Amino acid sequence: MSDQVNSERTRLSMTTLDCLAAIAPRIGSKFDTLVPLFVPVILRLSNRTNKVYVTRSQATIALIIGYCHLPSIVPHLLTACKDSKIATGRIAGAEGILRALNKWDWEQKDIKTKIGDVEEALRLTGRDKDPAVRQISRKVFEAYKTLFPDRLEEYVISLKVELYLQPNNF
Repeated sequence: MSDQVNSERTRLSMTTLDCLAAIAPRIGSKFDTLVPLFVPVILRLSNRTNKVYVTRSQATIALIIGYCHLPSIVPHLLTACKDSKIATGRIAGAEGILRALNKWDWEQKDIKTKIGDVEEALRLTGRDKDPAVRQISRKVFEAYKTLFPDRLEEYVISLKVELYLQPNNF
């Protein structure tokens, strides 16, 4: 089924995305076993130049994040922010992280382990060359400040140290 998602044939991949969008909310946390199989492929669809692929893949990721609350998705979103050569892929990753911050209960132990990935995504998207990605990054940072005020000072200090240690600053 993951081959069908990544298909060049729009009808085939869109039908598969619709199927995943219908299944994910119903199986909820049991979708966790399917995350490594489908989420990277769906995020790769957001790297296409075809607006239909991008919109549908982002909607499917949003639906999975909104209904399933699976921390195993966060590393895939970070990878999209890090490795996508096209801005729409980085936007999909950043929007996914924003949605996760807004929808999930971050006090749960298993979700709390992914805060480091959120901070890394903030580092990457905050300096992105695309203004749309940076705008979403600001929203992610606002949500981060609200959810993790105890980690905020340490995070900001780490950013300042990282900026200071970069060789081009002198």
